[in-house]
Amino acid sequence: MRVTRDICFVCLSFILSVVGCDGHPLEPLFDAAAVGAPGLRAPSGADARPSNSTTMAISWTDNSNNEAGFRIERAATSAGPWATAGTTGPNVTSFDDGGRTSEQQACYRVLALKKNGDASASNTDCSTPPAAASTLTATALDQQTVDVAWKDNSGVEDGYEVQRATAQAGPYVTVASLPANAGSYRNNGLTTNTTYWYRVRPNKDGGYGDYSNIASATPFLGPPRAPSGINTMPYYGVAIIVTWVDNATNEDGFRVERTVDGGATWIAFGVPAAILIAWMVYYHQPFTRTLLLAPLLVLQLTLLALGLGLWLSALNVRYRDIGTALPVLLQLWMFTSPIIYPSSLVPQQWRWAYELNPLAGIVEGFRASLLGLDFNWRSLVISAAITIALLVYSTYAFKRLEDEFADVV
Repeated sequence: MRVTRDICFVCLSFILSVVGCDGHPLEPLFDAAAVGAPGLRAPSGADARPSNSTTMAISWTDNSNNEAGFRIERAATSAGPWATAGTTGPNVTSFDDGGRTSEQQACYRVLALKKNGDASASNTDCSTPPAAASTLTATALDQQTVDVAWKDNSGVEDGYEVQRATAQAGPYVTVASLPANAGSYRNNGLTTNTTYWYRVRPNKDGGYGDYSNIASATPFLGPPRAPSGINTMPYYGVAIIVTWVDNATNEDGFRVERTVDGGATWIAFGVPAAILIAWMVYYHQPFTRTLLLAPLLVLQLTLLALGLGLWLSALNVRYRDIGTALPVLLQLWMFTSPIIYPSSLVPQQWRWAYELNPLAGIVEGFRASLLGLDFNWRSLVISAAITIALLVYSTYAFKRLEDEFADVV
């Protein structure tokens, strides 16, 4: 009887070692892709980003402690079809996929492996390695500025990183992060006579493409770059507005010159004032306190010119003959003003009418200011009052007729 029980126990043990209660192996040669110990957990946090223009770097989180390794799969889109990009051993969380084509998207997913097969796939992540920039140049503009330019060869980059070093071998540091499609950068505040080396690389999804070629430049102390794009336009018939493009960063200022003979001779603005000062020094003309009133007279003269310009420009729109007659009127006005003669030559009985000319008080004021003479305050007050009244009226008339200019012109 005991022998029978021992035989049955041996048989039962053999059967249980081969067949489980549900007809499946109790301890299979390969574990299934179950979730939870002792099964496999799918990797998570898969991230794909370019490490250069032909290599993608893939990383993930390992959620298992019993995998045999990982398989990294690649596809052109997140929908597949998937092909094996490579495999790793256990407990690895990164993989570099080289030989990629720049400007072409690649998608990745990661699967944990064990003897019997795969676990569930991780999330899918896609990125595109950007093409490197080319023909990078560096040009010194002055003693503290270098212009860096390059050809943007990528259509997928998120931006560009500009790096600089004081030796060709480096170390390089990032000096600027620029937006997508950038092709130039101006580096200011540099040290004179120091050579700087530059390179750029595109960035994408937290990764980078290849570096461009390297270029160098040495900021030097030299003359400022000449302005360009000079443009002139009349200002209501009484002035000329001059504009230009400032191409220098080390200039102390600008000198504006004017010619009236087709460019044969040029005179800088401010030269007449310098001649006047030289004349006063040569003839021992004292510099008195009355010179302090000269800026106020310049301001009054400017306001008078502005008022006349607004008024005459509005009239010229309606009456075209104004523009033709204006040179003659200005010449007559000059002869009726004390420019080539003093106002003392005007008979006393006509002095009141003469002072209604606003330019008379201004010219006499300049003469008294420069020569240290007594001011004719009545003439100055009358001139200032007429100037203000003319400016107010001209501004009102110009604004009132402004809407009609386009229709008339």
